[in-house]
Amino acid sequence: MSLLSNMLGCVHGSGWLRCTCHEGWEGPRCDIFAGYTSGDFHLREIKNDEVEFELPYAQSGSHMRAELEGIFWMDQRSVNVEGMAEAGYDSYFGASAADEFLVSFGEATFDPQTRCVSPVPTYGPSWTYMNDGNGTNEQWATNFGNRLTGFFCFIDDSYTTIEVVSKMYLSLGPFWLWVTIPNWVTARMLMKKTSFGFDRVTEWGAFAKTMGRVYGLPKSDFQDWHYPVFQIVDGNGNRTPHYAAYLAWANSDTTATVSTYEVPVNRGNGTQLVGVRASM
Repeated sequence: MSLLSNMLGCVHGSGWLRCTCHEGWEGPRCDIFAGYTSGDFHLREIKNDEVEFELPYAQSGSHMRAELEGIFWMDQRSVNVEGMAEAGYDSYFGASAADEFLVSFGEATFDPQTRCVSPVPTYGPSWTYMNDGNGTNEQWATNFGNRLTGFFCFIDDSYTTIEVVSKMYLSLGPFWLWVTIPNWVTARMLMKKTSFGFDRVTEWGAFAKTMGRVYGLPKSDFQDWHYPVFQIVDGNGNRTPHYAAYLAWANSDTTATVSTYEVPVNRGNGTQLVGVRASM
C-alpha cells in the first residue's frame, strides 16, 4: 500500500479523499470507532483484581497479533524489580511518569498491509488510570479533551519493534482531522518485545532537547527513557507471574496530592478507572 493511500485512503469505508464509512466507524479515513470523536465519555471504577473480567483484550486466535494478546501493565515507575531482574532487564530510566495502569487491544484492529494496530483511544475502555479518590484522574481528563488516540505500528519484519504514534482529533466546523506532532518536536515512542512483554523506549526529539538546554534542564533528563510493560493476563485469560506485582502496586494507596516520578496520586481503595461511553 502506497504512502498516499495510507494517508488518504479509507480504512473502514469506501471512496477517496472523502470517505463513506462502514457502520460503526467514523473520521476522515473511517479509522476510529463511531462516537469516539465527539461522543461523551465518563470514568467508571473497576476492581483492581477483576480487570480481566472488565477490560476488552485480544484473545488467543483472534484478529490481533499474538504479541499484543492479553492485558499489559505500564510499569512506568519500574516498581516490579523482581520481574525485571528475572528477565535481565536493567536499562530502565525516566524522569516522569503518568498515573496510568493498564492497556489492552481487544477493541483495536490490525491491518497486515500497514502492520498497524489502530485505533486505541487513551480515554476509552482499553486504557486504565489511577483513582485520585474522587473517581477522577487529571491525565484521563486531558487525554479525553484532546481525544488522544494511539496507533501501534510494527516497523520490522520480525514484528519485535512497535512505533507508537499518538494523534489528537481536531474539529474544524463540519470537518475532522488527525493532528500528529512530529517526532523531532517531542519524542519517538517505541515498544521492543521482551520475554515479559515490552521495553517502552522514549527517544527525545531534537527540539525537545534544544528547549531543555535553553531552560537549563539536566542533560540526563533527555537520554533515552525506558520502562517495562508487563503482560499480566495472557490471551487465554490466565494471569501471568507478573500479576501479583501489578496488584500489589495497584492496591498501594498514597497520600500524595501531586504526582511525581517517585509517588503517584493513587487513592482508589482497590479500584482503578476506565473511560466508557456515557450511555454505559
